[in-house]
Amino acid sequence: MSMDHPIQDETGHKGGQEELESYEDLRSKLGSLPVTWYPDLIRAMRTILESQRYQVIPARNGLEALDKVREEKPDLIVLDLLMPELDGFDVCRELRGNPEYSEYSEIPILILTAVREEASRRRYELETGRDLDAEDYIEKPVKPLLLLQRVAGILDRAK
Repeated sequence: MSMDHPIQDETGHKGGQEELESYEDLRSKLGSLPVTWYPDLIRAMRTILESQRYQVIPARNGLEALDKVREEKPDLIVLDLLMPELDGFDVCRELRGNPEYSEYSEIPILILTAVREEASRRRYELETGRDLDAEDYIEKPVKPLLLLQRVAGILDRAK
C-alpha cells in the first residue's frame, strides 16, 4: 500500500526548491515547530519552510512538542493530529487549557493533518466541550505555496 506524499503540487511533484524560489516575499526568521510522527513530512516541511528562511524546530510526537515549546517558545506550531504518545488533540488541550502552559497559550497553531476538518473539530468538541482552538487547518496533501501562505498569514496576524 503506497501513501500519498503529504506535500505536493498539482502535478504531483513532491515539494522542493524550484517551485519556491519565486516566493521570496514570504521570508521570515520566525521559528516554527512542525510536529508529526511522519519523518517524510518533517523533511518536506523543513525543506519548504527553511527555503523561505523560517527557523524549523521539529518534534516527532506530542510529548516532545510540549518539551520544545517550553525550551524554544516558537512563534508558530504546525501540528499533526494523529501521533503516538500524545496526539495533536491532547497537545491543543494542554496548550490552551492547562495552567502549566498558560505562558504558551497564545502561540498560534496550524493543524496540518490527513483527518478531515469537520471530524476533528467535532471530536475535540465532544471530548472537551470546547472548540478546537487553532488559527488554521490544512488537510494533507498540501501544496508548498499554500503551506507558506498560511504560515505567513498566521505569523502576520500574530504580530
